[in-house]
Amino acid sequence: MLSFRKHLRQQQRVSDKILADVFFDVDEFIELIVRKQARRTTWKENRYIRMQVKQNPKAAQAWQDAKETSPHEHFSLYGYHPPLKRVLAVCGLVALIAVGVYALMRRYDISVQVHIEPKETYNPRFTKKPLGEIAAMIEGTYAKKVVFDRAEIRQKLLSGKMDTSKGLEDFLEDLRNNGVDNYMDDKGLIHIR
Repeated sequence: MLSFRKHLRQQQRVSDKILADVFFDVDEFIELIVRKQARRTTWKENRYIRMQVKQNPKAAQAWQDAKETSPHEHFSLYGYHPPLKRVLAVCGLVALIAVGVYALMRRYDISVQVHIEPKETYNPRFTKKPLGEIAAMIEGTYAKKVVFDRAEIRQKLLSGKMDTSKGLEDFLEDLRNNGVDNYMDDKGLIHIR
């Protein structure tokens, strides 16, 4: 079976080349070459320069003119790559430092140990605890100050669980259901009466 796709694609590429020649601006391209030499171009601009120099005769001529007008500068279509000697010297220096540190650690018997302490688990359950201790739990968990309107209420014993996934209002409602009257004032203080 015959396919015309290949021929249509080539025809499209030829038309793209014609459009590139029509819309190609030599001055902008030379400005881009100057920016490339100053290493102020993006990788997309570098790719555009390479493509234009290979495909567009005007771009190739502009590239050649730029090379001839500045013979003391190095013009390359590809990005800057440091000399191989410098790369090898840096790698060798890093390896030498690593070997030296390893040798010192072995010589002086230096060892690095990581000790991870288990996290203290917060037990929100309380059994027959005085309301004063529960108030301290509220202050630690929700960062709200608890004030007792009567001093004798501090000794009242309660049992239950503080569910930290729920909000403070839910916990205060649970306290109200267990006979502990409380409210929050305008300043954000929790009053237990």
